[in-house]
Amino acid sequence: MPLFSSNKTHSPNSTYKSNYCQREACAIQICLESRQYDQSKCESVIQKLFYCCNKLTVEEAESTPHCSSKRDNQ
Repeated sequence: MPLFSSNKTHSPNSTYKSNYCQREACAIQICLESRQYDQSKCESVIQKLFYCCNKLTVEEAESTPHCSSKRDNQ
C-alpha cells in the first residue's frame, strides 16, 4: 500500500476538503516514528508534503491543517 496519495486533483467542493495532503502528513509521522525522530532521515517524505501543498490553491491549502503553513510564498 503506497504511503502517498495519487496525483488526483480534488475539487474545491470536495467533502475531503480538510484532508488535502493528509496521507503525506501521516507518512511523515510514520517515517519519524520508525527512524527514532531523526528528521534528516525523512527529508524526502517531508518534501512530498511541501510538493502536495504547493499544488493546491491558496483557498484549498488554507482549508487543511496539513498545509496552512507549508506553502512556498507565491
